[in-house]
Amino acid sequence: MNVNLREKKSGKRVTLFLDYRVNGKRYREFIGITYRAANREEKKNSLLLAENIRMKRQLEIQSEDHGLDAPFKRDADFIEYFASLLSKKPKQWRTTLLHLKDFADGERVPFKAIDEAWVERFQDFLLERVTANSAITYMAKIRAALNLAIRAKIVTRNPCLFVKPPKRGPVKRPFVTFEELQVLADTPCPDTEVKRAFLFACYTGLRWIDMKRLTWKNIFDGKDGERRIEIIQSKTGEALTVKLPESAIQFLGNRKAPDSKAFNLPEYHIDTWLAMADWCDRAKIGKRVGFHAARRTYATLLLAHGEQLVTVSRLLGHTELRHTQIYVRMMESMMDKAVTSIPTINTTLLSQDGNGKEKRTRKGKQVA
Repeated sequence: MNVNLREKKSGKRVTLFLDYRVNGKRYREFIGITYRAANREEKKNSLLLAENIRMKRQLEIQSEDHGLDAPFKRDADFIEYFASLLSKKPKQWRTTLLHLKDFADGERVPFKAIDEAWVERFQDFLLERVTANSAITYMAKIRAALNLAIRAKIVTRNPCLFVKPPKRGPVKRPFVTFEELQVLADTPCPDTEVKRAFLFACYTGLRWIDMKRLTWKNIFDGKDGERRIEIIQSKTGEALTVKLPESAIQFLGNRKAPDSKAFNLPEYHIDTWLAMADWCDRAKIGKRVGFHAARRTYATLLLAHGEQLVTVSRLLGHTELRHTQIYVRMMESMMDKAVTSIPTINTTLLSQDGNGKEKRTRKGKQVA
C-alpha cells in the first residue's frame, strides 16, 4: 500500500498532502506544510519534511497490515466516527451525539484526546444538563462507541472503564394533571403539530412512535358510528383498537387521504422533546415533560375517574398487567400529596389537661 506525496497549488503557494488508500477507502491527508512556489530553498526544505512524514505514514499502514495499531487513526475525529454509527442505533445515540457536539463546541475531538480526564469532563457536562439516570444512559453510548473503535483498531483501550459512573437515582415518570393540561392547551407551542399530537395522545395514550406513524387509514368509523383507531403497536407488535372520545377527535382536523399522516411530527424524537420543553416553560407549569408524559397522563386520568386497572391496561395496549400497576403507584403518590395539601382549619381546638379534662384553646393558647 503506497502513500503518495501530492501538491495542490493555490495562487503563489503550494500545499503538500498525502494520498493513500486503506482497506479500499481513499484518504487525502493534509499535513500542514506549504511553501512559496518561487522560493527554491523553502520548497526544498518543505519537500524534505513532507517526505519524512510520508515515510512515517507508510510504515504505520504497513504495521496495521501486520495487526499493529496505526497511530494516524487516532487523529480521526471521534464525533464524526460516532455520527457514522447512528444509522443502526436507537434514538439515545442521536441525543448523545447532540450533547457531544455541544460539549465540543464546534471543535474536533481526536481519538488520542479521549482519556480518563476527557471522559470525566464530559460526564460532568452531562450531569449539569440532565438527570444522573440520563447521564448514565448517554455515557453508555460513549463507552459502546469506544469499544467499537477498539474492534476497528482505532484505539487500544477504553478510558470509560476507569471512570466511576454517577449514582443512579430514582426513576421519575412525570405526567400532567388535568389543570396543567388545560394550561398547556391555552399556551402557544413553538411546534403546533407537537402540541396537537400531545393533546391527542393525552386522550388516547398512544406512544410517540405510534403517533408519528399514524395515518388516516388507521382512523375509521365503526358500524356503531363511533370513530376508532386501529394500529399495530411498534413496541409490542400487538394490535390495538380503541374508540376515540370527542375530546381526542377535536385535535384531528379534517380527514385527508388514507396514506396521509394524521400528525406531522419531527423526524427525530429529540426535536419533539425540545419543542415540549419550550412549551412547558412558556406554560409555567413548574416542570418539563416529554411526549411520553401524555401516555402517563391518559392512564392517571382514567384511574382518577374510577376505571378498573384491567380496563386501563387494555386501553394502553399493555401485554401484562404489571406494566399498568406502575400508574397505580403514581396515583398513590398523588393521593398522599392530596391528603397533605388539605389546609388546617383555623378554629377553636380541644385538648386534654393532665386530669383528662378538656381545655378549649384557640391558636395554641388556652381559652379562659
